[in-house]
Amino acid sequence: MGAALKEAQKIEQRLNDQRKRNNTVSQSQFKGIDMTKQMPVSVPLYQINIDGKLSYIDVSINGKDYLGLVDSGCLISCINKETAEKLELAVDTTSAVGRTADGKSIEFAGTTEINLKMGKTLITTKVMVMRQSNTSFIYGKDLFNMLEAQIDFKTKEFIFGSAVLKLKELKDEDLETENSKESGNGATTDIQQSSEKEKTVKMKLCLKDLELNEKLCLISILPTFSAERDNNFELFIETLELKLAASDIMEEEKAEILLLCLDKRAAQTLTLIRKQQPILSWQEIILILGNQLNNNSGISYSAMCKTRQKKNETFEEFAREISKKVNEFT
Repeated sequence: MGAALKEAQKIEQRLNDQRKRNNTVSQSQFKGIDMTKQMPVSVPLYQINIDGKLSYIDVSINGKDYLGLVDSGCLISCINKETAEKLELAVDTTSAVGRTADGKSIEFAGTTEINLKMGKTLITTKVMVMRQSNTSFIYGKDLFNMLEAQIDFKTKEFIFGSAVLKLKELKDEDLETENSKESGNGATTDIQQSSEKEKTVKMKLCLKDLELNEKLCLISILPTFSAERDNNFELFIETLELKLAASDIMEEEKAEILLLCLDKRAAQTLTLIRKQQPILSWQEIILILGNQLNNNSGISYSAMCKTRQKKNETFEEFAREISKKVNEFT
């Protein structure tokens, strides 16, 4: 009995010695690394979703609701060609080649720019256009990095900043059901699109006295945003500002387009002001027009001009004075 006990103690001692050696090796491997911080691990979705389900989140693309596949293994976010066509997105076909993880080239229909809304977060980003896919949108690694997003598979939550979205884990057949629900609103969508086309035509008529480049800048963005203007005014303005910020048109043209889209009567007002005061700069005209449109503040354009002449104010001083008065009404 005593011999057996001694043998057991020797075995236990050898095991303890081995544990100490293993611990020493582990510590030397990670020397200098703060192990209290979470180390990011990239795990392909096909390994996680062994039950055949993939993770989706609700997104809005240019004001329309879709399901977005969450895939951190996809380096660049993508939209399928069918969805891009429905949204009437401008596709740049000169940038149509991508690469797979093993380095092989893959052809896309091109690239396009979208306004992506998740929860209350709205961003403008470029995405690849897929030729064929049963998924409307793929939320890729580029957006993970941009928003510092994380996935909690235990709670089934998609987290970015202070926002939390529920993950929808769906199989292919479930996705088809969800997609059919989206397309089930087709009749309503057709009526809305018809109404929006009428509004766009009316806006174009108001623009007949503007310069060609001004017309092109404005008309090119109207079809995409006109629905949002009526359904959610604040979101429309925020979306439009992002769209303009990403474009290469001049600053005064950006301001002009933004103000013109606030109210279709603005184009007529702008034309009238330009005829009455041809010596005014674009910035001045736009600022005055903004005054007339914002919050019905009642600030008199002519009175402000007279005051400016008396004070011999510069445009910057004039702008600050108007901004101060506008703020009194907001």
